[in-house]
Amino acid sequence: QQPGSREAEELAARLSNLEPAHAQAHVLVLGPMLSAELPAMVDALLTARRRALQPGQRAALLGAAQQLPVPMYVQLICEEAAHWPASLDPPPRPPPTLAEACDAVLARLERFHGVLLLRCALGLVEAAAGGLAEAELLDCLNQDQALMADVLQYHQPVPLRFPGTVWMRLRADLAHTLAECASAHDSTGAGGSGPATLRLFHRQLRQAARIRYLGSDGQLAARAR
Repeated sequence: QQPGSREAEELAARLSNLEPAHAQAHVLVLGPMLSAELPAMVDALLTARRRALQPGQRAALLGAAQQLPVPMYVQLICEEAAHWPASLDPPPRPPPTLAEACDAVLARLERFHGVLLLRCALGLVEAAAGGLAEAELLDCLNQDQALMADVLQYHQPVPLRFPGTVWMRLRADLAHTLAECASAHDSTGAGGSGPATLRLFHRQLRQAARIRYLGSDGQLAARAR
């Protein structure tokens, strides 16, 4: 969270109400990142994405990270910087806030994969209370007539189901933002281990997706049903 934000203050208040023994056993409180830690983190994140930036690009990225030294924010702006072409110097100024960085990631995915696919896929993932198993998500995409009409116009011969290659390209671009979570229930709803479900990995990224793709609380409830 951003230092001093309302969300951070609310979280601090909730943590202060925990029993000391419980807090000691289950809560690890992290202080703000040090400026000296940022270059190593930025380089590690870019290396994981197999990218190296031009000196001016790296300086711009580090400058933004120093203004908001929050790990989630640094990860998101590195995600965007990994897509800068080498010729883009000076680069665009990274978004100044965590909320804007979340929106920037979603906007870039829309440019590459289309607004309709992002709205359907991430809207479904976030409308489901515990996320969706990958097979369930593909079944739902297959039943969306508007999405199928949009996607299938580029495929000859026309496949009978939602093309797996379209989902795999999006899945690859979501590799650093989509998490697989253990399911507490099997497909019958009984207790036990079921297939892993997909969810966006951070609460503020999930919130950005809900606002962008699900709209009002009423729409959220309707789509969840």
